[in-house]
Amino acid sequence: MFSEFTNPMPPYENFERVGRIIAQNTIVTTLVLSTGPCFVFDGHILRLLDHLCKNRSIRCLELREIGDSDGELVQSITCLEPFFEKNDELKCIVGRKLNMRQSNVISLLVTILSRRQFSVEEIQLIDCKIGDEEIQIVLSAFKKQPTIVPKKICLDSNRIGDEGCRTISEYLEDKRVEIELLSLSDNSRITLTGFQHIAKALAGRRRALRKLDVSRNNFGGNLLTPFVEAFSSDPDMIPDELDLTSSTSADTQSWRIFGKLLARRRFPMTAIRLGRNSISHIDLSAFVTAFNSRPRSTPKILDLLSNNINLRGDGDAMANLLAKPNCSLERLIMIRNDFLLDENSALRIIDSLEY
Repeated sequence: MFSEFTNPMPPYENFERVGRIIAQNTIVTTLVLSTGPCFVFDGHILRLLDHLCKNRSIRCLELREIGDSDGELVQSITCLEPFFEKNDELKCIVGRKLNMRQSNVISLLVTILSRRQFSVEEIQLIDCKIGDEEIQIVLSAFKKQPTIVPKKICLDSNRIGDEGCRTISEYLEDKRVEIELLSLSDNSRITLTGFQHIAKALAGRRRALRKLDVSRNNFGGNLLTPFVEAFSSDPDMIPDELDLTSSTSADTQSWRIFGKLLARRRFPMTAIRLGRNSISHIDLSAFVTAFNSRPRSTPKILDLLSNNINLRGDGDAMANLLAKPNCSLERLIMIRNDFLLDENSALRIIDSLEY
């Protein structure tokens, strides 16, 4: 029994036998079709997929590096249509390193998804050359098809810019959209303007996101300012888990205001990740001090990976917060910081540090 199956290499005549064995004797939850540029879907592959369709346990289908041209990718997706329609248990579709710059590729995928009786809960299109035009096609189609209501959308490592963010914000404002996770990591064309569109849309929703990931984006400025402006009226709409790793350059005052905003929440965030943002010990002190009056609002996980934190002389702010009996902080990550602890702070902080 195994949980993931990646298609074997030639000879292709073995595919049908492999598919029959899997359908009869194993429980496969993830099917990965990783083919390379020379791959062509033929009868052997179709028979393999037909056997796999009989295995109702498949929850995730991943297409990885299929074809080096739009025509080959269209052919591959077309061949997969019976699999999409027959497997009602399919909940997650992943595209990785696909060329989806052409509208016919995206339109075909959306058309196939719309024919399903049950919605796919998670869609990941990672490093698929998706830009503003492509995301417009995808989300417009989603809004028109009530059967396509994914709860998780991952668009990491693409070419989305500010106009694409405007499109995403309009999608988020639709009351029928029940998205819980949105990931836009490593889309370097997004600026503060694009992030502002996203933040305003999230702040106006009926329910907060479970997770927002905008890490590894060079927004070109202080990301905290538009964030605070968007969520100041209702901090509880801030996503429960927020990843801002390598995404902002902010001054001490901005970190203080940001901390005060998070401290106003009724419930603590599950996690906030602030790694690689050049945070100094002075910035950290300003951020942490904001929670002194409401320690129960402190995020459960605080990730400060690879910053410029040196706690000599400024460790008391963190130590005082940790000493409060109702402090919600459960995990403090400070790996790869040049932090030095003075003797008074060391014993009070050391148990909470992850090296």
